[in-house]
Amino acid sequence: MKKFSRKVSEAGKNARMRDLEREKDNQLFSQDELDNMNEMQQRAQSRGMIVIPEKRIKNRDRFVQMNQINMAHLSKIKYFENKEKILLLDIAPYVGIESNCLVHDVEAKVQVPLTLTELAEKLGRGKNNISPIVNSLIDK
Repeated sequence: MKKFSRKVSEAGKNARMRDLEREKDNQLFSQDELDNMNEMQQRAQSRGMIVIPEKRIKNRDRFVQMNQINMAHLSKIKYFENKEKILLLDIAPYVGIESNCLVHDVEAKVQVPLTLTELAEKLGRGKNNISPIVNSLIDK
């Protein structure tokens, strides 16, 4: 039984050594390079700066961002009417991230802006229904 457990133990140790070798082979930077980067990061922090690695995009979901402080202030002073708030929320799915326009397809490489009539159709409303709201928002 001891002979069997010794073989299992050795096999586990060998497997772990192989894993460590693979990790070492897959490292982007050597230990010296990592030490140098850490030193540079510490020097930058001592001067009130930070070193930021390039951000890798993991989630490609599109979203529209809004400034919470501004929205809270506008809400507090009752700047928007309810119908304007509803329209702003309803048009969010059509904001083209690249163009900053209301567009037909937010995922298209070439984003084509929507006309007011097309926007009304996409929202399932009449042009005469949303036109005054849009004009009110433009004026504001």
